[in-house]
Amino acid sequence: MPPTVSQTRLAWAGDLPSARAACGMGFVSTPELGHDAVELGARALARLAHRGGLDADGKSGDGAGLLIQVPHRLLGGDHAVVCVFEWDERALPLIAQAMAAAGMEVLEWRRVPVDASSLGERARETMPGIWHGLIAPSDADADMWESRLYRARRAAERQASASAVRMYIPSCSSRTLVYKGLMAGTRLADFYLDLQDPDCESRLAVFHQRYSTNTMPDWRLAQPFRLLAHNGEINTVGANRAWMRAREAELEPELREVVWPEGSDSASLDNALELLVRRGWEASEALMSLVPDAWEGRGDLAPAVRDFYRYQSTKFEPWDGPAALAFSDGFVVGAALDRNGLRPLRWARTRQGMVAAASEAGVVAMEPSDVVERGRLGPGQMLLVDTRDNSVL
Repeated sequence: MPPTVSQTRLAWAGDLPSARAACGMGFVSTPELGHDAVELGARALARLAHRGGLDADGKSGDGAGLLIQVPHRLLGGDHAVVCVFEWDERALPLIAQAMAAAGMEVLEWRRVPVDASSLGERARETMPGIWHGLIAPSDADADMWESRLYRARRAAERQASASAVRMYIPSCSSRTLVYKGLMAGTRLADFYLDLQDPDCESRLAVFHQRYSTNTMPDWRLAQPFRLLAHNGEINTVGANRAWMRAREAELEPELREVVWPEGSDSASLDNALELLVRRGWEASEALMSLVPDAWEGRGDLAPAVRDFYRYQSTKFEPWDGPAALAFSDGFVVGAALDRNGLRPLRWARTRQGMVAAASEAGVVAMEPSDVVERGRLGPGQMLLVDTRDNSVL
């Protein structure tokens, strides 16, 4: 039986030339639901602070953030959550109306508890109101609910643009919730008091410390985005955006204008990935299609794998980096390198079942005696953890 596509992307521990990078990023997953993943992710960010830019005030950074599973214990129910950055008081009613039009109800608007004194002057001056909209549970299956939430969010964004309502939605999901902002990684948990609460529980955390290389620092451009965090640059982004626009005629009208025009290259890749995932693709399959391995002329790849890449190459142009990526759909969390392999990604697994991958070793604390496997990703490789059964691919 030939190996599956996923099996050909298993991580390996070979030696690679030393590499340099800017942003710091990665993920951690734990075998049990609890506060550990959140705490480990926040600590990892603090250890990656040297990777980010810092304003002259010593507090405002280029951006930092965590993507975690929706903390249902903290929020008091099995809600979906829309996180909103609000600069205009019309934003929340507009979003509630979009949800209602899609058959969903915002039960409550929760002002996210924050400590603004932990921010620098520049970050405070541009700070939005930060809200969680708690959306009533749905009888739909998980994927269908995510699709409905995606479409409702996109409708709200279109209406906001048409009405000149300044807002941004970092996440809108029944599975994941993003905490991010214009600060250094050392200050994220100081700012978001939720991250200090033991009831803030998750099996995973994707973390990112931004170093702004091609866009100005902005609350909206802090990462992670809705699915991924990225270290590097997408050097083909102009062509990728153009091809996304060219193919939009194939989409339903309400899904067009996929790429956010004010976004960074990383945001554009996230937009493309999210479209595929919300239309039913597995996150790993979608990412392999957008950021493929170097498959042409490779005799070491199984025929099924080459056929997969050959077929997807007729639908998508590669989003070429250098790019190191950490991503999650709320169930599966993973890390991947593009085919250039020019950004470092190191990983380790403990005997207790914790798995971590990051742009450098040591940011997620592990007892050396507990580590049973470690390595680094090579060009085109991917590491996956399914938090539903703690399986590692």
